[in-house]
Amino acid sequence: MDLRVFPYDGGVHPLLGASMAILEFRDAPDLDIVYVEQYRGTHHFEKRPAEVARCRDRFARLTERCLGNRQTIDLIETALGRYR
Repeated sequence: MDLRVFPYDGGVHPLLGASMAILEFRDAPDLDIVYVEQYRGTHHFEKRPAEVARCRDRFARLTERCLGNRQTIDLIETALGRYR
C-alpha cells in the first residue's frame, strides 16, 4: 500500500471532486474495472480498456504531484502530534 497526500497548494488536479478505485487483475487484465464517484453520481468501467487506461493516466498524473512517501508520513505524524 502506498499512501500519498496531495498538497493543499497543489491547485487543480485531474480528479478534483471525485474519488476513484482501480481494480486490477494480474492474471486477467481485460477484466480490470474502474469505479468513480463524483458529485453527479457514480460510474464504473469494465471491459472498456481505453477508459480504464485513461483513468490510470489521470491517476498517474495525480500521483506525480503528490508528496513523496516520506513527506506524506512526516505530514501525518506532524498532524497527529497536534492531537496528542
